[in-house]
Amino acid sequence: MSTYQASKTRTQRAGWSVIFRHPAVVNPDTGKPGKRMRYGLGTRDDDEAEILVVALNAMLADERWWSASARAEASGRFPDRVVDIFFGPMTAEARDTRARREELLPLPSANEGYRTVLLLGTTGAGKTTVLRQLIGTDPETERFPTTATGRTTIADTEVIIGEGDYSAAVTFFSLDEVTAHLQDCVLQAALASHRGEDRSEIRRTLLQHRDERFRFNYVLGNGAPADNDASESVSGLLANTSFASRGAAADKGMPELGELSLDETNQLIDEVVDRVIAISDTAVARIEADLGSVLTDEDQLVRSELVEEGLDEYLRDDDDVHRLTDALVDEMRRRFDLIGNIGELRRNRQSWPTSWVWSTGDRAEFIRQLRRFTSNSKIGFGRLLTPLVDGVRVRGPFRPAWHEGDTPRLVIIDTEGLGHTVDSASSISTKFTRLIAEADAVTLVDSSKHPIQAAPTALLRSLARTGHGAKLHICFTHFDAVTGDNLPTPADRALHVVKACDGVLARIGQDLGVFAERPLRARVRDASFFLADCHRKLNADDDELTVAEFRRLLESLQRSGDRPTLAETRPVYDRTNLVVAIRDAVEGFHRHWRAILGLTTSNEVDKAHWASIKALSRRFAVMNQDEYRNLQPVADLQAWLQDQVWLMIQSPVTWTAGDPSVDEKQAMYDELANRLSERVLALAHERIFAQRSREWNHA
Repeated sequence: MSTYQASKTRTQRAGWSVIFRHPAVVNPDTGKPGKRMRYGLGTRDDDEAEILVVALNAMLADERWWSASARAEASGRFPDRVVDIFFGPMTAEARDTRARREELLPLPSANEGYRTVLLLGTTGAGKTTVLRQLIGTDPETERFPTTATGRTTIADTEVIIGEGDYSAAVTFFSLDEVTAHLQDCVLQAALASHRGEDRSEIRRTLLQHRDERFRFNYVLGNGAPADNDASESVSGLLANTSFASRGAAADKGMPELGELSLDETNQLIDEVVDRVIAISDTAVARIEADLGSVLTDEDQLVRSELVEEGLDEYLRDDDDVHRLTDALVDEMRRRFDLIGNIGELRRNRQSWPTSWVWSTGDRAEFIRQLRRFTSNSKIGFGRLLTPLVDGVRVRGPFRPAWHEGDTPRLVIIDTEGLGHTVDSASSISTKFTRLIAEADAVTLVDSSKHPIQAAPTALLRSLARTGHGAKLHICFTHFDAVTGDNLPTPADRALHVVKACDGVLARIGQDLGVFAERPLRARVRDASFFLADCHRKLNADDDELTVAEFRRLLESLQRSGDRPTLAETRPVYDRTNLVVAIRDAVEGFHRHWRAILGLTTSNEVDKAHWASIKALSRRFAVMNQDEYRNLQPVADLQAWLQDQVWLMIQSPVTWTAGDPSVDEKQAMYDELANRLSERVLALAHERIFAQRSREWNHA
């Protein structure tokens, strides 16, 4: 039987903490009991900390306490802090941050006259820029929400347009999620060292997650450049370009973030880089020794992959790696101290922040304080909290200067981009599927320069097969970039953009039937909006056409959400057809994923790299997520099932009270698809995720 032992540790600036392996909590990296825990003891006194550690070791040594049911008895025998530390992890902590925001700042309902609008689009299409225009924030002075040329929006941004003060509810990623991604960064830095990358590239890899979702340099800074580094922002990737000698240090700005010296942080980052290099060398030497001469020189590719896989396994459970991660997490905690007494910062039992709420009547100050949670400005690097934020909900009297009439009653949700899927038949994230079902309007933001590429096509297919096609609005941004001698007028340019949809819609009709294509064509005709120069503040006189399009968009969004009355007649189906539809869907799903896993070959599906498959397994087992990049097994199963069910829905055997009109059929089919979609998604989640947790841990 394993012996469990707790030990105390402290950082340079905090009180004592305790580290131990928990005998009753599964370690997701091994699938066995013994997950590593680290909790603050709530004291700076050495003797008091020692008493608490002794008490915790007494509980670790006696199996009678290793059950949640023993908490009541333990409460009378051990210090409260020790009881909370030991029994707290046995009870899963609620992680639904959207529900937490709902408690702090509730969304208004349709009964109050509000409509919920979901903004979706590919990375860089201008989704957040459109949101800025709809809520009337100044792109020069306010810059809220944040925009950039690449992937910017990671946290969900929810804006409630309403009267009264400005209010905000911000929620944060859990400590486990942040720690897991930090460990990924340490691993990637070790791999960079193994590949022989220079020090600046190892440091960049350590601070910026490869998925571009967690840019920890926003929180910790870029580190102090060494004397031989050209620039803190110019890694070895640009060493031979003209940019290498043009690094410029960011001046200290954004006083609203507070003052913080980065000297200690930079020293820590250098120490972590040193340790990563040393750990990598040691681990690789051991792995190479274990491999020995089993592989010949002709097997170098296989050897390289085995070294990378072995390095991953070696580092995941290495105490030195955990200590490095702990030190970086402690640095991140310091950034929350910069908030001061503004608003209310709430923490969980691990003292990790879970939410922040604040209200004020001062719009300028409200926007300034939000920047620490939303900005990507380099002058704030080292003090920002942006990568740690998973959701921002705000409410206030936002409205654009060009809007006429009453304040629009809208809730606008902006989330991360759809990405750039290579297969137009790919599924969309389960997160988006759920948000679409809740929204009254879905606004696809797409570039006029290259409209309706793979990812938007996947979205249109999803809307069609789930019966949500009537929710579609399309904003074609960068309309000012559509030029040509054959396009002399705005009408010519608009027609040119819309024609790009024809082939996509025809293909959807071919694959999913006329009742999938029909509502989408109607929405492209009636709800397409052409937007130019959205990056700047619009003026009703100087930007007449774009302002007119935005006004038309607002009117359409406020009318959205109503569903047609269903006819009295009902479709009748043959159960056998449903069985066949499910069989075809499951077989298609298996073919698709066997090709992804490399078990078979397919001209339509690329084999995924082993590291991506391992990362997917880790998302399921450790992070409670059901996808990794474009690997989305739950979403894929839902899509395959929904496609086949949608085809079956359009082919009833008969109708109970005579054939309805085409419009009545459309309404009926959409309603059936709506209701089935939620059940199909729940089924896919249950079969692949919930019922397979042990297998995902083992993988």
